[in-house]
Amino acid sequence: MNRCAVMSMASRWVGPIRRDRTFFFADVERTGLRQGLDFNNVVPSLAMRGGDFSELLAGSRPVIITDPLTRLPFRNNQIPASMFSPQALFFLKFLPEPNIRQGTTSRASLTNNIAIDTTKADIRIDHQITASDQLMGRYSISDNAESDPNPFPALGRPNLHSRAQSAVLSETHFLSPKWINTVRISYYRSIFLFGPVLEGSNVNQMAGIQGFAGLSSIDSFPSINIAGFTGFSGSPGDQRPKSNRRECELRRSPSCGFPARAPRVWPSCRRSVFSCHPWTERWAAR
Repeated sequence: MNRCAVMSMASRWVGPIRRDRTFFFADVERTGLRQGLDFNNVVPSLAMRGGDFSELLAGSRPVIITDPLTRLPFRNNQIPASMFSPQALFFLKFLPEPNIRQGTTSRASLTNNIAIDTTKADIRIDHQITASDQLMGRYSISDNAESDPNPFPALGRPNLHSRAQSAVLSETHFLSPKWINTVRISYYRSIFLFGPVLEGSNVNQMAGIQGFAGLSSIDSFPSINIAGFTGFSGSPGDQRPKSNRRECELRRSPSCGFPARAPRVWPSCRRSVFSCHPWTERWAAR
């Protein structure tokens, strides 16, 4: 069973800025998660790493390895070491060696830890302009930093970072005890940064691979599929920051209500406004 540790700290401040006119609410919350992730990679056996694929000849569907130059099968499915390509030897060192065997399948079973740190903060100010007009402003931010383990430990731990910000400014005018009019301007922005695997590594040059220069804006380890085995989980093809922006949304919404015992209802409503965070729930659902 993997261990999971969650650490959380939060603080809130609320009070008047100007008596009976202006109030503020602010909070900060930080959460840290540390949890183990299991990986059960299908990898070549120790014999295969040395060029001996004779175990593939057993079974009802034998696999025959042929020489790509002569199209003839290798004797006993064994590739001579003199025919190992330098490119294959370069990537072989990033493949973990097997530590368990299930039937005829060799696996590298291991556990790596994932680390996620999230910081959220909100600040809100309510101001009573007149007996019929209320002004509200709010700013919220959620910042997430994540360190993801790679299924192959030799490829390190790429970092992921996301941040969402929201701001709202609204004015509410009480036309009558039954009618109110609200004008709201809102702004929202989110950005995602995907950290590359082994950033700064010119894998093509290091492995002696030609023909792929200039295909990526950042030098890093690529994603590679291996038939019959677990492939390399490398960097995505497009490593540019991903952002989603929506700004200056203007909304006007007249409302109608029928309050009962207004002097007793409105104070409780004001307190409920300070304790709820609709935008926080909306952002978390995205």
